Amino acid sequence: FRGSKDKKNSSKKDMKKNNLFVLHTQYCLILSTGLTKNRFKNDHNDLILFKDFKINENVEKKIESIFNESLILDGTLKSQKLDEISKFKLLLSSNKKIKNKLNKKYNRVFLVTDMSLPELKIMNFTNKLNNDTEYIWLEDGSYPYFKNVETNGGLDKNNLTRFIRCFIFKYIFNIGKFYSFSGRFMGANTWLNKAYLTYPNLSRDIYQNKQKIEISSKEFDFGITSIYDLTDFNFDQKFVFIVFDLFTVYKYEKDILNFLEEFHEFTNNIDLTVYFKLHPRETINLEKYNRFRELDRNIAVEAYYASFLKTNSVIIGIKSTALQTAKKMNFNVISIAEMFGEHNDDLTNFYNKIGVQSFLDNDSFFNELKITFCE
Repeated sequence: FRGSKDKKNSSKKDMKKNNLFVLHTQYCLILSTGLTKNRFKNDHNDLILFKDFKINENVEKKIESIFNESLILDGTLKSQKLDEISKFKLLLSSNKKIKNKLNKKYNRVFLVTDMSLPELKIMNFTNKLNNDTEYIWLEDGSYPYFKNVETNGGLDKNNLTRFIRCFIFKYIFNIGKFYSFSGRFMGANTWLNKAYLTYPNLSRDIYQNKQKIEISSKEFDFGITSIYDLTDFNFDQKFVFIVFDLFTVYKYEKDILNFLEEFHEFTNNIDLTVYFKLHPRETINLEKYNRFRELDRNIAVEAYYASFLKTNSVIIGIKSTALQTAKKMNFNVISIAEMFGEHNDDLTNFYNKIGVQSFLDNDSFFNELKITFCE
């Protein structure tokens, strides 16, 4: 861990609780920071962060100042060049570092990817130190609200491989009782009785057996402004911002690229600025759309949102966490998922309930933009 900054205060010592956040993404880092700076501000808050995204030195320093103790490790998703053996070696190395640092009794442990080996080992380690530890699931973007992509693969692809996985985790890696799941979805571990969510009343039925606790808008905003510098961006006062998930999660990639051709011509005719942000692990290239301006894909989209709150802007996407966070920050948000065969009842219902607009065809979508920016 990177240095403790606890302050001795005997009168409050018994009231203070120890919390541990185990994270993989910038989004979850924002949520955890917001919780740490607000409802848990009088507690001791530690962080284990797997770097599945790029972190600059400034953000790393802020992490160290926000959390009492932090351990930052390389994640297995950061590099697509890692083969399975290299990933396995990295996991073993991480587990060793984690075990060496978990030396206190935690009252709460917040987890996201609860089926991963490091998380299960953390549950095992912390429970040995305190068998009253409470394990809590933390929202991972849009996942609680709709299924974005099929993720079953590797040792989760069929019943036989799942049995092999269970045997390896429980008896070779000594996970034991913590390998306990009520389904095959994130947060299905039966030890996770609570879920901290930004929209607790709109989560899918698979979370009906968990106590849902709302992460407030104040905490969400605090998380963004505490982690990211917002003065470095200089945007036009009128623009469209397109945010993409990984193109591999979309059903009809070619149709989306054809739409971008038409959209490029449309924005040229009405002289409308367009910014776009690709997923940090995206490999596709959109340089041919030379009027569109690409933003740094390694900066959290919420940092960009915070920097153009006072602009006349429209946020556009297909299906992405970035759309719900944009709506959480009161932007004009449009989903074009149904224009590309991405119909999903959970997705459609969720977007309708939080106020994200949807369009079925190009003409109605372009007319809406004309009304917004030209009248």
